[in-house]
Amino acid sequence: VHHLARTEEQLYYRLGSIHNIRFMLRLAGELRATIVAGTYCAFRDNFLARYIPTSEKVREDQREKWRAARLRS
Repeated sequence: VHHLARTEEQLYYRLGSIHNIRFMLRLAGELRATIVAGTYCAFRDNFLARYIPTSEKVREDQREKWRAARLRS
């Protein structure tokens, strides 16, 4: 995957999108299950304790790379 990122292959972006969609679907499924089980608050607290967002600079750099790639295609 690193090679695909360095060479800006379109497959890199597709794999990233698939990964992100899978993450969101899995998270939604877990949320649904915890709501039904009545354990949402514990799930939320555990998730937020483990989740580390990327820095704003990294997010902005990635947005710019994505925009540049979209303009080239």
